[in-house]
Amino acid sequence: MVVLDVSDWTAPKQVGQVTWDGGSTHTCLPLPSLGVVAVTDEQTKNGPDAPERLMRLVDPGEERVVSILPPPDPSYAQGKLRFGPHNFHENRDGSYRSRLLFATYFNAGVRVYDVADPEAPREVAHWVSEPAPGQPDAQANDVFVDADGLVWVTDRVGGGVFVLEPEPELEALMREAQL
Repeated sequence: MVVLDVSDWTAPKQVGQVTWDGGSTHTCLPLPSLGVVAVTDEQTKNGPDAPERLMRLVDPGEERVVSILPPPDPSYAQGKLRFGPHNFHENRDGSYRSRLLFATYFNAGVRVYDVADPEAPREVAHWVSEPAPGQPDAQANDVFVDADGLVWVTDRVGGGVFVLEPEPELEALMREAQL
């Protein structure tokens, strides 16, 4: 990840760089209140022989990886389609905004992480759909959390769109973690 000073938009300057083992970086989500950027390295290969891809919290100021978000149960890696991260809900204006990270993890569904302590992120919820008809695995692709806290998820191989209503425990945490 390249760190740029864009105080002059006409002349950006590289001021740092953070590197890690991985590849196919997909989403970088700044979390300014925590001083970190959440990063997904997208899984681009199918099957159990695909390289491991992870999600990280990075401190661009210190140019270091702060932590790795806990991956789901490794049994998902044995699926025929993709197992690994894709993207995050991006905390956009008008949507739900918080320190909670809602991420899609292809056949391991939606994962929710509390990153209040960037050094020790923890998974607080998850949801995995059934595979679409005729498909060996679910493939959660995109996630969006609306301002009312509903979680919208797409499946990239014909599974459609799901709308999830958080259970009471997650709903309470979402209220507490909201920015």
